[in-house]
Amino acid sequence: MKTITAFLIIGISAIFSFNELSGQPNATKVSEEMKKFGWMTGDWKGEAWYLGRDQKKVQIIQKEHIINRLDGTIIIMEGTGMDIPSRSEEAKIIFQALGIFTFDLNKSKFVLRAYQGGNFTDSEMTPNPDGSFSWGIEMPNGNTRYTIRLLQEGKWNEVGEFSQDGKTWNKTFEMTLSKQ
Repeated sequence: MKTITAFLIIGISAIFSFNELSGQPNATKVSEEMKKFGWMTGDWKGEAWYLGRDQKKVQIIQKEHIINRLDGTIIIMEGTGMDIPSRSEEAKIIFQALGIFTFDLNKSKFVLRAYQGGNFTDSEMTPNPDGSFSWGIEMPNGNTRYTIRLLQEGKWNEVGEFSQDGKTWNKTFEMTLSKQ
């Protein structure tokens, strides 16, 4: 058993050493692409709303904690939605999500893996002509898309929409955050 473990450790070390030597030019290319999202890094907070199951707007406070890792080749996004407390009550977490975002050199596109509530989805982050980026989730009864943009006043705006037919989109979420 010790021999097998030693071979595994040596093999994994060799793979990482080879990738480290051969992968540096790729890391530079990926980090250059990821600079387009450098504005996101930091802590953000602001108001948001989403449509509840009863199709009524639910107001929340949204926080986003965004960090770069691995020499700027990935961005980790952690979002927390909290209800707005009334009077002396403390705010309660009602939504948490985590996203890992990078640029795939082989496919020449931005990719996002988002986790929420024990589930995850993989999506492309597609640039739009107006400078915003969109990503989406395919569901059995339709599709959800989110559009992220940096507003002129330095605020982060994100809109979520749902469509059953891929043509008619209805807004289901919006947040506007300020950097803290």
